[in-house]
Amino acid sequence: MTLRAITVRQPWAGLIVAGIKRFENRGAAVSWRGELAIHAGKRVDAGELARAVGAGHLAPMTALGSILAVAELTDCHLADTTDPTGCCGAFGLEFYNGRRACHLVLENVRQFASPVPCRGQVLLGWPVPADVEMAVRAQLSLMPEEAK
Repeated sequence: MTLRAITVRQPWAGLIVAGIKRFENRGAAVSWRGELAIHAGKRVDAGELARAVGAGHLAPMTALGSILAVAELTDCHLADTTDPTGCCGAFGLEFYNGRRACHLVLENVRQFASPVPCRGQVLLGWPVPADVEMAVRAQLSLMPEEAK
């Protein structure tokens, strides 16, 4: 089975990998669940970086254009627009690109010792190239059993 990935701009990719942010905002829901590679895009969103730092969150941004970790996509739900605090805390958006946001819930995030360089894609759940997936699987195999 081909590993799927999501490209996330920094600082959000770093916050996901650091375990500070446990979901990703998107404009469309997905029905599938399972392993999802976390890919840091090549650009840093300066406005969002300022927002994250202003909220007291600073995560490492060690690599751009690389897969940083693998997580489990365990749920996808629409943002709760009736709760003023948001259903997913400070990082939960009510709307994403003019549409009600979908929150992709990420658990069991496993960060790699060495980021795996790879070109990203806009498509949610894009297939990781076979050679990159081999490098990702090699990193996963080196992790302690309790981290897998």
